[in-house]
Amino acid sequence: MKINFYYRLNSNLLSAVDNLSEWSIHVRHEYRKEWITRYGLNAKEGRLLKNYSKLRRKYDWTVMDPWMTLPETVDMSRKETEKNIKPDEQEKLWCVFDHFTPRIKELMELQRELFVKKSVDLNSATHDSYFMSAANALSRFLGYNKEYDINVFFMHSLTIFESGGGANISPHNITLELSNEFRFDNSRLLGIMLHEAAHGMEKEAGLNIRETLSKTIGKEGAEIIDEAIMDSLIPQGIITERYLTFRPAQKNFESQIDWMNENLKTLKGKAREGREQNIKRRMFALKLLPLTTKYLDNRKPIDDEYLKKAIEIYKAMK
Repeated sequence: MKINFYYRLNSNLLSAVDNLSEWSIHVRHEYRKEWITRYGLNAKEGRLLKNYSKLRRKYDWTVMDPWMTLPETVDMSRKETEKNIKPDEQEKLWCVFDHFTPRIKELMELQRELFVKKSVDLNSATHDSYFMSAANALSRFLGYNKEYDINVFFMHSLTIFESGGGANISPHNITLELSNEFRFDNSRLLGIMLHEAAHGMEKEAGLNIRETLSKTIGKEGAEIIDEAIMDSLIPQGIITERYLTFRPAQKNFESQIDWMNENLKTLKGKAREGREQNIKRRMFALKLLPLTTKYLDNRKPIDDEYLKKAIEIYKAMK
């Protein structure tokens, strides 16, 4: 698995403005809270972010993220959006991005040294035999039999996160969130990288779990099942236990669920909704762990029988 690392303004603009706008339950609500503490948000910025939220709900993760992440420069991203959205939407979108650009540049520069160091550390770690064994086990489970290279786009952050974060933008392209306040070793970051890469492998292998299951169990249920399957493997699951942290997967899940529940009472609105969904997802992944472990031990790739049993477990939890 060959890995390339990038630290670009366009992807960091998208991530930051996503978090500030709180357009989705899945953004980092802590980011907005910390931003307000440091810099405040005035009425004009509130209006800009409200306009942005409307656009973002129209052009969601699957649409706008590639436009703002994959091009090499901000100008190239600007041209990409110009080709795909209406002129008035283009003006509103870039009015927001341009307004926040100076501050995002400043924050990125403050964390540049960290990202340079992490790119070296992580690149070295991916040549370790344990990481390669983890990647091979993941590929085998997903029925993916080719070399899978990835581009990792680093995103700055403002706050400490219990687990870090990332996203699969498209096959072979993922984001990885990092902060100067990140207090975990590289195994956590490696796990997140493999988790997001797994979603790309899944699509290239023709599994399309989310799309297939949404027809029978609905969009939310399909999303939770898809993410929980990957969680049961990595970064909390059985592959992490055996190759990266050597800590029992059950304890990984239990400690994370405890932390999420402990902080739940301090949240409200979309932040609370997102946290509740994440708790549900981790609890389901813990229930899936024996099934996933059985398949991994038997060197058996995911199949219709696995998905059928996963749906049964999910329905039993509701």
